[in-house]
Amino acid sequence: MAAQYSIEGSTAKGIAASVERGVAEGGLRPGDALPPVRRLADALGVSPGTVATAYKELRRRGLVVTRGRGGTVVAEVPSVASRRPPRVPEGLVDLAGGHPDPAFLPVLRPPAEFAPVQGSHRAAPRLAELEALTRDWFVRDGVPAEHVTFAHGALDCIARLLSTELRPGDAVAVEDP
Repeated sequence: MAAQYSIEGSTAKGIAASVERGVAEGGLRPGDALPPVRRLADALGVSPGTVATAYKELRRRGLVVTRGRGGTVVAEVPSVASRRPPRVPEGLVDLAGGHPDPAFLPVLRPPAEFAPVQGSHRAAPRLAELEALTRDWFVRDGVPAEHVTFAHGALDCIARLLSTELRPGDAVAVEDP
């Protein structure tokens, strides 16, 4: 274990969060050894089972690896990143949040009254005819079509998939746009 970082917590969740915090903040680096389960349990005043559960969760999330008798160490490429946003140098615009710079947006005046118009995506966000044609096309190509999700663009689709298929801490590879 790195001498400068002290793991703390009284529950498995708290201990795991402490290790995760140490990795995210750089107090625990890849390859740093975590203390043996019994030694950490004694130091924290908890049962060895509590520490073992914390280590098991950290392994499941890819933060640590267990090397048998070699102990538990921080993974070479931990799946947690720093939670602090990077400092943006003077004169640059931070695009990481995906929000446009308001200075470049036109000033739009809303109409006096807003009401969805016939055929607007707000009035009928799903086009049944398009869904039916798409399902028929999938079936012709041998693609199962009984469980198809239609989304409003690629970002909506990605957000839906990530929110239903992933858990916090799961690793995701994304192509650089």
